[in-house]
Amino acid sequence: MVLAACSPADRGESVDASTAPLKPQIIGMHTRATAAGSDFQAALLADGVVDYAEYEEAVLATIGCLRDQGLQVFGPTLLSSGLLDFSYGGAPTREESDRQGAIGNECEEKYLFYVGMAYGMTIAPSSQERADRLVSYAQCLRDEGFDVAQTFTASDLDEISLESGEFACATEFSDTMVVSEHLG
Repeated sequence: MVLAACSPADRGESVDASTAPLKPQIIGMHTRATAAGSDFQAALLADGVVDYAEYEEAVLATIGCLRDQGLQVFGPTLLSSGLLDFSYGGAPTREESDRQGAIGNECEEKYLFYVGMAYGMTIAPSSQERADRLVSYAQCLRDEGFDVAQTFTASDLDEISLESGEFACATEFSDTMVVSEHLG
């Protein structure tokens, strides 16, 4: 058996330079997916790039797995962060909830875990984009009449929103920040 690999550029496809620095990390996830026995995810991660279509394919495969196991699935819904949100379950008992959770974990590990992490890294805002969003978040709160110091953290701004019950600014800026916050 002979295996040959080529990059998207070798096939005449465009390469997004913004994702190039992530390629080693995504290849690492390919290795982990392969070791975990998830051929489905390994195939999607093999080229070191995860685009929306591949991410969506993984989400839909996960939802299919859940439904095949008899679980009711709600969604997916596209969030402004670029991620797809879905939920499942609705178990009436603790035992049933545990069973559904185990099925959910199994389906996500088989179809979505590594692809989801790779896609999240791909769409995560840069440090500069996060800093710019925080400045805009602070200005939004100031425009709403809140006293926001010149130096602040994301936690400071969230605290103002929570204490005041003012969530318009938090909602406007949270979806774009959430990807990077969960990825560290």
